[in-house]
Amino acid sequence: MSTLHIPPAFENTNLSELHDFIGAFPFATVISNAAAITVSHLPLIVQEGGEYGTLIGHMAKANQQWLDFDGVKSIVCIFHGPHAYTSPDWYKTLPAVPTWNYSLVHAEGIPELVMDKAELLTLINNMVNHFEPSLHISEEFKESQLDFIAGFKMKILAIQGKYKLGQNRSLADQKGIIKGLSKQSDSDSKQLAEFICTYGDKN
Repeated sequence: MSTLHIPPAFENTNLSELHDFIGAFPFATVISNAAAITVSHLPLIVQEGGEYGTLIGHMAKANQQWLDFDGVKSIVCIFHGPHAYTSPDWYKTLPAVPTWNYSLVHAEGIPELVMDKAELLTLINNMVNHFEPSLHISEEFKESQLDFIAGFKMKILAIQGKYKLGQNRSLADQKGIIKGLSKQSDSDSKQLAEFICTYGDKN
């Protein structure tokens, strides 16, 4: 299994919250290591199945990373949430150094290819319905694309949540982080401020 450094103050082990995180930030970095380290960036969805849930997704067969999905080797899927630069000028406790606060979830398991066309079509339909329920694509057209798609599912064997949100600092500093982020013009900082308000006091 892979190792992610998580200080206790930043660890989130609430499985329901980690699943919600994947639902909110489904665009994953998928890393395999067979003949070489290979990386893809794919939308994934989490479903029930196994102790920690099951991820499903697909990629174009032209992307040969699917050849690593042999039912034996493990992969890591990284889901990135809000992140932004944090200035020490926002703290009450000084001196201090600048940092980068962020949130992410690592899910690891052994992917299996979905070879049966009926099952693959179901997988595609589940993903389309998840992201855009009102979208209508004919079954005939979807079936015509199946030969170009490698679908896969992966029971999650290990899942880790790291929410580095300033929980190791004083309450006054944490409030300063939220205030400072909220005043920034970029959307990443504002999104992180909102995320801290929701999860910062829980982890």
